[in-house]
Amino acid sequence: MNPYGKHRNNGDSGSDIMANQEICDLANREHFDLSKWNDPIAWQGLLDGSTCPICIRKQPLDAIATLEASWVTMQEDAPVRGYVCLVSQTHAVELHDLLEETALAFMRDVQRVSKVIASVTGAVKLNYEIHGNSIPHLHMHFFPRYVRDQFGGLPIDPRAVIQPVYAPGEFEGIQDAVVAALAQDDRHAFFRHYGYLGGLRDWRPFASELGHIRMILLTIWDPVGILGADGAMDEYDSYAEAVLELIHGGADVDQVENHLVNIENELMGGCKKPVVTRFAAQRIVLAYKFSQQMKEADLPSLSEENS
Repeated sequence: MNPYGKHRNNGDSGSDIMANQEICDLANREHFDLSKWNDPIAWQGLLDGSTCPICIRKQPLDAIATLEASWVTMQEDAPVRGYVCLVSQTHAVELHDLLEETALAFMRDVQRVSKVIASVTGAVKLNYEIHGNSIPHLHMHFFPRYVRDQFGGLPIDPRAVIQPVYAPGEFEGIQDAVVAALAQDDRHAFFRHYGYLGGLRDWRPFASELGHIRMILLTIWDPVGILGADGAMDEYDSYAEAVLELIHGGADVDQVENHLVNIENELMGGCKKPVVTRFAAQRIVLAYKFSQQMKEADLPSLSEENS
Protein backbone atom coordinates (compact mmCIF):
# COMPACT_ATOMS: atom_id res chain seq x y z
CA MET A 1 0.00 0.00 0.00
CA ASN A 2 1.04 3.52 -0.47
CA PRO A 3 1.73 5.21 2.87
CA TYR A 4 -0.75 8.00 2.35
CA GLY A 5 -4.03 6.21 1.75
CA LYS A 6 -5.99 5.53 -1.42
CA HIS A 7 -6.25 8.95 -3.09
CA ARG A 8 -3.77 9.62 -5.87
CA ASN A 9 -2.80 13.19 -6.69
CA ASN A 10 -2.23 14.89 -10.02
CA GLY A 11 1.22 16.23 -9.14
CA ASP A 12 4.36 14.27 -8.19
CA SER A 13 4.05 12.09 -11.34
CA GLY A 14 0.81 10.77 -9.88
CA SER A 15 2.72 8.55 -7.48
CA ASP A 16 2.26 10.24 -4.09
CA ILE A 17 -1.04 9.54 -2.32
CA MET A 18 -2.61 12.16 -0.15
CA ALA A 19 -3.93 11.43 3.32
CA ASN A 20 -6.38 14.31 3.14
CA GLN A 21 -9.69 14.08 1.21
CA GLU A 22 -9.85 17.87 0.83
CA ILE A 23 -6.50 17.90 -0.95
CA CYS A 24 -7.61 14.92 -3.02
CA ASP A 25 -10.66 16.87 -4.18
CA LEU A 26 -8.50 19.83 -5.07
CA ALA A 27 -6.25 17.51 -7.04
CA ASN A 28 -9.15 16.69 -9.32
CA ARG A 29 -9.33 20.29 -10.52
CA GLU A 30 -7.92 20.37 -14.00
CA HIS A 31 -4.95 22.69 -13.46
CA PHE A 32 -4.36 22.44 -9.71
CA ASP A 33 -0.69 22.25 -8.77
CA LEU A 34 -0.05 19.92 -5.80
CA SER A 35 3.61 20.78 -5.30
CA LYS A 36 3.31 21.86 -1.70
CA TRP A 37 6.31 24.18 -1.78
CA ASN A 38 4.04 26.75 -3.49
CA ASP A 39 2.64 27.37 -0.02
CA PRO A 40 5.78 28.21 2.01
CA ILE A 41 4.09 27.95 5.42
CA ALA A 42 2.50 24.57 4.70
CA TRP A 43 5.74 23.38 3.08
CA GLN A 44 7.82 24.28 6.13
CA GLY A 45 5.54 22.27 8.42
CA LEU A 46 5.92 19.24 6.17
CA LEU A 47 9.69 19.70 5.95
CA ASP A 48 10.26 19.87 9.71
CA GLY A 49 7.76 17.06 10.37
CA SER A 50 5.36 19.08 12.52
CA THR A 51 2.49 18.58 10.04
CA CYS A 52 3.80 15.43 8.32
CA PRO A 53 0.87 12.94 8.39
CA ILE A 54 3.25 10.00 8.73
CA CYS A 55 5.02 11.52 11.73
CA ILE A 56 1.74 12.53 13.34
CA ARG A 57 0.39 8.97 13.01
CA LYS A 58 3.84 7.60 13.96
CA GLN A 59 3.72 5.22 10.99
CA PRO A 60 2.22 5.13 7.47
CA LEU A 61 -1.16 3.73 6.59
CA ASP A 62 -1.39 0.17 5.29
CA ALA A 63 1.95 -1.04 6.66
CA ILE A 64 2.42 -4.79 6.25
CA ALA A 65 5.95 -5.13 7.64
CA THR A 66 8.57 -3.26 9.63
CA LEU A 67 12.16 -3.57 8.43
CA GLU A 68 15.44 -2.27 9.77
CA ALA A 69 14.89 1.39 8.86
CA SER A 70 11.54 1.49 7.09
CA TRP A 71 7.96 0.30 6.79
CA VAL A 72 6.69 -1.75 3.85
CA THR A 73 3.24 -0.72 2.62
CA MET A 74 0.86 -2.18 0.02
CA GLN A 75 -2.65 -1.39 -1.14
CA GLU A 76 -5.15 -3.03 -3.45
CA ASP A 77 -5.96 0.26 -5.17
CA ALA A 78 -2.49 0.32 -6.70
CA PRO A 79 -1.04 1.61 -9.98
CA VAL A 80 0.31 -1.84 -10.90
CA ARG A 81 0.10 -5.41 -9.60
CA GLY A 82 2.71 -5.94 -6.88
CA TYR A 83 3.25 -2.23 -6.22
CA VAL A 84 5.01 -1.51 -2.91
CA CYS A 85 5.98 1.70 -1.16
CA LEU A 86 8.88 1.71 1.32
CA VAL A 87 8.63 4.50 3.91
CA SER A 88 11.54 5.67 6.05
CA GLN A 89 11.03 5.36 9.82
CA THR A 90 13.14 8.51 10.17
CA HIS A 91 11.65 11.77 9.00
CA ALA A 92 13.97 12.96 6.23
CA VAL A 93 13.29 14.99 3.12
CA GLU A 94 16.24 13.80 1.05
CA LEU A 95 18.45 10.73 1.15
CA HIS A 96 21.41 12.87 2.16
CA ASP A 97 19.48 14.08 5.21
CA LEU A 98 19.82 10.63 6.79
CA LEU A 99 22.77 9.80 9.01
CA GLU A 100 25.17 7.50 7.21
CA GLU A 101 24.28 4.39 9.21
CA THR A 102 20.56 5.09 8.78
CA ALA A 103 20.97 5.63 5.05
CA LEU A 104 22.83 2.34 4.74
CA ALA A 105 20.07 0.57 6.68
CA PHE A 106 17.42 2.15 4.42
CA MET A 107 19.26 0.97 1.32
CA ARG A 108 19.54 -2.52 2.77
CA ASP A 109 15.76 -2.45 3.14
CA VAL A 110 15.46 -1.28 -0.48
CA GLN A 111 17.53 -4.24 -1.61
CA ARG A 112 15.47 -6.70 0.46
CA VAL A 113 12.16 -5.39 -0.84
CA SER A 114 13.45 -5.34 -4.42
CA LYS A 115 14.49 -8.98 -4.16
CA VAL A 116 11.16 -10.02 -2.65
CA ILE A 117 8.98 -8.16 -5.17
CA ALA A 118 10.94 -9.57 -8.10
CA SER A 119 10.55 -13.09 -6.72
CA VAL A 120 6.87 -12.85 -5.77
CA THR A 121 5.61 -11.07 -8.90
CA GLY A 122 7.89 -12.53 -11.57
CA ALA A 123 8.36 -9.01 -12.96
CA VAL A 124 10.71 -8.63 -15.92
CA LYS A 125 11.99 -5.33 -14.44
CA LEU A 126 11.40 -3.13 -11.41
CA ASN A 127 11.09 0.67 -11.60
CA TYR A 128 12.08 2.72 -8.53
CA GLU A 129 10.92 6.27 -7.84
CA ILE A 130 11.46 8.80 -5.05
CA HIS A 131 9.40 12.00 -5.19
CA GLY A 132 7.92 13.63 -2.10
CA ASN A 133 6.65 16.76 -3.81
CA SER A 134 3.41 16.65 -1.84
CA ILE A 135 4.53 14.84 1.34
CA PRO A 136 8.30 15.23 1.76
CA HIS A 137 8.84 12.29 4.09
CA LEU A 138 11.36 10.00 2.41
CA HIS A 139 9.73 7.05 0.65
CA MET A 140 10.46 4.92 -2.39
CA HIS A 141 7.96 3.49 -4.86
CA PHE A 142 8.50 0.05 -6.42
CA PHE A 143 6.70 -0.56 -9.72
CA PRO A 144 6.97 -4.10 -11.11
CA ARG A 145 6.98 -4.20 -14.91
CA TYR A 146 5.57 -7.01 -17.02
CA VAL A 147 5.79 -8.20 -20.61
CA ARG A 148 3.21 -6.27 -22.65
CA ASP A 149 2.08 -4.19 -19.68
CA GLN A 150 -0.08 -1.12 -20.27
CA PHE A 151 2.83 1.33 -20.56
CA GLY A 152 5.29 -0.54 -22.77
CA GLY A 153 8.71 1.12 -22.55
CA LEU A 154 7.32 4.21 -20.79
CA PRO A 155 7.24 5.03 -17.05
CA ILE A 156 4.16 4.01 -15.09
CA ASP A 157 1.57 6.80 -15.07
CA PRO A 158 -0.86 6.09 -12.18
CA ARG A 159 -3.33 8.61 -13.61
CA ALA A 160 -3.76 6.48 -16.73
CA VAL A 161 -3.94 3.07 -15.04
CA ILE A 162 -6.88 0.88 -15.98
CA GLN A 163 -8.38 -0.35 -12.68
CA PRO A 164 -8.60 -2.81 -11.13
CA VAL A 165 -5.05 -4.12 -11.52
CA TYR A 166 -5.80 -7.19 -9.35
CA ALA A 167 -8.20 -10.02 -10.08
CA PRO A 168 -10.63 -10.85 -7.23
CA GLY A 169 -8.67 -12.26 -4.30
CA GLU A 170 -5.31 -11.78 -6.04
CA PHE A 171 -4.14 -8.87 -3.90
CA GLU A 172 -4.44 -10.80 -0.64
CA GLY A 173 -2.41 -13.66 -2.11
CA ILE A 174 0.40 -11.39 -3.30
CA GLN A 175 0.43 -9.43 -0.05
CA ASP A 176 0.67 -12.64 1.97
CA ALA A 177 3.46 -13.88 -0.29
CA VAL A 178 5.41 -10.65 0.22
CA VAL A 179 5.04 -10.88 4.01
CA ALA A 180 6.09 -14.54 3.99
CA ALA A 181 9.08 -13.86 1.75
CA LEU A 182 10.25 -11.03 4.01
CA ALA A 183 9.93 -13.34 7.01
CA GLN A 184 11.85 -16.09 5.25
CA ASP A 185 14.58 -13.68 4.23
CA ASP A 186 14.66 -12.47 7.82
CA ARG A 187 14.94 -15.95 9.29
CA HIS A 188 18.59 -16.91 8.96
CA ALA A 189 19.82 -13.30 8.86
CA PHE A 190 17.98 -12.59 12.11
CA PHE A 191 19.66 -15.36 14.05
CA ARG A 192 23.10 -14.74 12.62
CA HIS A 193 23.00 -10.97 13.09
CA TYR A 194 21.30 -10.73 16.46
CA GLY A 195 22.88 -13.93 17.71
CA TYR A 196 26.25 -12.38 17.01
CA LEU A 197 25.29 -9.17 18.83
CA GLY A 198 24.19 -11.24 21.81
CA GLY A 199 27.48 -13.11 21.91
CA LEU A 200 25.91 -16.39 20.82
CA ARG A 201 28.08 -19.05 19.23
CA ASP A 202 25.20 -21.46 18.69
CA TRP A 203 21.83 -19.91 17.90
CA ARG A 204 20.07 -23.19 17.07
CA PRO A 205 18.49 -23.55 20.54
CA PHE A 206 16.48 -20.42 19.67
CA ALA A 207 15.11 -21.89 16.41
CA SER A 208 11.75 -23.17 17.73
CA GLU A 209 8.62 -21.01 17.92
CA LEU A 210 9.25 -20.35 21.61
CA GLY A 211 12.96 -19.88 21.02
CA HIS A 212 12.36 -17.33 18.30
CA ILE A 213 10.16 -15.32 20.67
CA ARG A 214 12.87 -15.54 23.35
CA MET A 215 15.41 -14.20 20.86
CA ILE A 216 13.18 -11.35 19.71
CA LEU A 217 12.42 -10.32 23.29
CA LEU A 218 16.13 -10.29 24.09
CA THR A 219 17.64 -8.75 20.97
CA ILE A 220 14.91 -6.38 19.78
CA TRP A 221 12.52 -5.65 22.66
CA ASP A 222 15.11 -5.63 25.51
CA PRO A 223 13.44 -2.85 27.55
CA VAL A 224 16.07 -2.90 30.32
CA GLY A 225 19.04 -2.89 27.91
CA ILE A 226 20.62 -6.12 29.11
CA LEU A 227 21.72 -7.52 25.73
CA GLY A 228 25.36 -8.54 25.84
CA ALA A 229 25.60 -8.72 29.64
CA ASP A 230 26.63 -11.90 31.43
CA GLY A 231 23.62 -14.11 32.12
CA ALA A 232 21.37 -12.13 29.78
CA MET A 233 20.26 -15.06 27.62
CA ASP A 234 17.30 -16.03 29.83
CA GLU A 235 16.37 -12.54 31.05
CA TYR A 236 12.96 -12.45 29.33
CA ASP A 237 12.21 -16.16 29.17
CA SER A 238 9.43 -15.86 31.74
CA TYR A 239 7.49 -13.64 29.33
CA ALA A 240 8.03 -15.73 26.20
CA GLU A 241 5.54 -18.50 26.98
CA ALA A 242 2.74 -16.02 27.65
CA VAL A 243 3.48 -14.30 24.34
CA LEU A 244 3.44 -17.64 22.51
CA GLU A 245 0.12 -18.47 24.15
CA LEU A 246 -1.28 -15.17 22.87
CA ILE A 247 -0.06 -15.96 19.36
CA HIS A 248 -1.56 -19.45 19.48
CA GLY A 249 -4.82 -17.80 20.47
CA GLY A 250 -4.80 -15.69 17.31
CA ALA A 251 -3.40 -12.43 18.70
CA ASP A 252 -2.44 -9.82 16.12
CA VAL A 253 0.39 -7.29 16.23
CA ASP A 254 -1.66 -4.75 18.21
CA GLN A 255 -2.52 -7.30 20.89
CA VAL A 256 1.07 -8.52 21.24
CA GLU A 257 2.25 -4.92 21.38
CA ASN A 258 -0.28 -4.08 24.10
CA HIS A 259 0.85 -7.11 26.10
CA LEU A 260 4.49 -6.03 25.94
CA VAL A 261 3.60 -2.42 26.77
CA ASN A 262 1.65 -3.62 29.83
CA ILE A 263 4.69 -5.57 31.03
CA GLU A 264 6.85 -2.49 30.63
CA ASN A 265 4.37 -0.24 32.40
CA GLU A 266 3.76 -2.62 35.31
CA LEU A 267 7.26 -4.00 35.85
CA MET A 268 9.81 -1.80 34.12
CA GLY A 269 8.86 1.79 34.77
CA GLY A 270 6.95 2.45 31.57
CA CYS A 271 7.27 1.99 27.82
CA LYS A 272 10.28 4.12 26.89
CA LYS A 273 10.65 3.12 23.23
CA PRO A 274 7.19 2.45 21.73
CA VAL A 275 8.57 2.14 18.18
CA VAL A 276 10.92 -0.64 19.33
CA THR A 277 8.10 -2.43 21.16
CA ARG A 278 5.94 -2.25 18.03
CA PHE A 279 8.83 -3.58 15.97
CA ALA A 280 9.29 -6.54 18.33
CA ALA A 281 5.57 -7.35 18.26
CA GLN A 282 5.49 -7.33 14.50
CA ARG A 283 8.57 -9.54 14.29
CA ILE A 284 6.97 -12.04 16.68
CA VAL A 285 3.77 -12.25 14.63
CA LEU A 286 5.63 -12.52 11.32
CA ALA A 287 7.88 -15.26 12.68
CA TYR A 288 4.88 -17.27 13.86
CA LYS A 289 3.05 -16.86 10.54
CA PHE A 290 6.11 -18.05 8.69
CA SER A 291 6.59 -21.06 10.96
CA GLN A 292 2.96 -22.04 10.29
CA GLN A 293 3.49 -21.75 6.56
CA MET A 294 6.54 -23.97 6.86
CA LYS A 295 4.48 -26.58 8.70
CA GLU A 296 1.66 -26.45 6.15
CA ALA A 297 4.17 -26.93 3.35
CA ASP A 298 5.81 -29.79 5.32
CA LEU A 299 9.19 -28.04 5.16
CA PRO A 300 11.96 -28.58 7.74
CA SER A 301 12.25 -26.25 10.69
CA LEU A 302 15.28 -24.02 11.11
CA SER A 303 16.75 -26.35 13.73
CA GLU A 304 16.22 -29.36 11.43
CA GLU A 305 17.90 -27.52 8.55
CA ASN A 306 21.00 -26.98 10.68
CA SER A 307 21.16 -30.22 12.64
